[in-house]
Amino acid sequence: MNTLNSFNKKLADYTRQVSRKTPRFLPFIATTIAALEKSKLTDKDIREFKDFFREAIQAFPKHSELLSIYDQVQPDFMFSKIYPILENRLKSELVSSYLSLYGMRNDQNKSPLSPEQAQGILKVIKSYPNYFEPKNDEIKKAIEEMFYEYQYLEIFKEKDLQSKFITDKTIENFIKTISSDAPNLREKLEFLINLQIENQIESVLDKLLELIRFESSQEPREQRLWLSEFIYKLAVNLKDELDQIQDKAKIQEISNNIPNWYSQDGTWDNKVIHMQAIQNLGNLQENPQVSQLESQVRDFVNNAPFEIFQKISRKETKKLVSKYPDEFRNASVRDLQILDFGIQGLPDEQLPNLITNLLDKSRGLSSVEEKKPYFDSIAKLKCAGDSGLISQFHSELISIKPSNPDVVKKYSSKKGLFNTSQKQELKN
Repeated sequence: MNTLNSFNKKLADYTRQVSRKTPRFLPFIATTIAALEKSKLTDKDIREFKDFFREAIQAFPKHSELLSIYDQVQPDFMFSKIYPILENRLKSELVSSYLSLYGMRNDQNKSPLSPEQAQGILKVIKSYPNYFEPKNDEIKKAIEEMFYEYQYLEIFKEKDLQSKFITDKTIENFIKTISSDAPNLREKLEFLINLQIENQIESVLDKLLELIRFESSQEPREQRLWLSEFIYKLAVNLKDELDQIQDKAKIQEISNNIPNWYSQDGTWDNKVIHMQAIQNLGNLQENPQVSQLESQVRDFVNNAPFEIFQKISRKETKKLVSKYPDEFRNASVRDLQILDFGIQGLPDEQLPNLITNLLDKSRGLSSVEEKKPYFDSIAKLKCAGDSGLISQFHSELISIKPSNPDVVKKYSSKKGLFNTSQKQELKN
């Protein structure tokens, strides 16, 4: 018999001899398990102590007794190292012992567990969900009633875990914990938007209005941006649910406030965040504020600098350009980088108008060097295949040919633009 196994036998014998009801029992169990954990034994070494653990778990404490030794019998060690070597009956006993802590209440009807202790058990449940499968209903009820705050729920970020342990009632209780002055408001909002909140859409809107009303009474600050980020994601992810809301006054009030935030915020970095919320609010059915919302989006497209456009996804940019082609054309003439960034969203029927705008802009420029970027864009778009516009572009090039023959010659070789006769005029 090796040394570890011999020690195991002695510990097991002593555990059987110590009466479950004597004062020595809990300290002995706690001290021995803590010592074994600190010894950093291998899994193979741990298995040498299966007799001891069998005896210990058969008489393992619950409720307040377990709580009194919790720090010495950490759940992570118990379930990662000890649970696998137990027989099924004792595995169930170990699960029941730790879950008994969730059933405890103090005089204020609150859990006596510290946040760290409660989190420790939840993290074990997350790591070993199969161990706790038979007790899922019990776990869900405990989370609903006691552990619905962000510090606990964030442990279950994965969708499969949320579906197992986070109920509609838990979401409802979590929403109530959200406030404007919470230090982790942004994290809470990001977590909320990733929950299955379809059945709680009214509660979400009520909380959102509460937060918006408070922020609208304050000087502009970062919290407004977090709320606009949330509104954008809400309007995209749950558009169908928002369209079905009976009380359109809630949508209207939100739609009244966010444009004001856009106007009051002086930086484009912030305006783009509000704008994306505004744009998607405007996409909701029967929103009476559509005109006001669209006015702010038009302002953005007309005036935002290129580096701000780059903060918008390609998908959202396409939507913007398609819906506001006139404003996009204005922005493109103002900054050709915007043209290159968003041109794929411009409807084909708008291309001739864009070419006309670019030609008009080039005519107002004095030097050929200033004109060249506009000529490049016109040539790249092949004058939208419009013969009249091709003829106009050809005339512009002919007008600068005497002093800039090399520049003109470059455009003459552009495939699919000029006919043979036009090419000859440009080359010769």
